[in-house]
Amino acid sequence: VQTCALPIFAEMPYQSVKEQLPDDVLRWSNRQAHWIDSEGRVTGGSGAFVELLEQSGRPFWAALLGSETLRPLLWLGYRFVAANRGWLGNFLR
Repeated sequence: VQTCALPIFAEMPYQSVKEQLPDDVLRWSNRQAHWIDSEGRVTGGSGAFVELLEQSGRPFWAALLGSETLRPLLWLGYRFVAANRGWLGNFLR
């Protein structure tokens, strides 16, 4: 997130907002990242990544990756990375 986001966002650790999250979000929070917009709407997983790009001033990439053609591939890629983040993190260090 720090690499993609412009410094206009408030970065909040999961532990500081855990009590405020709805049950359906809390249930998924150990498997995917979430984007909470200024109106309190929650988007998770690959959709959160698209929202991050859009709000970070990268509308071209957000539109491209959020398109009907690439959205399934982004979802699949996000799921792969999320499921393998342990060994991927070690590999990329």
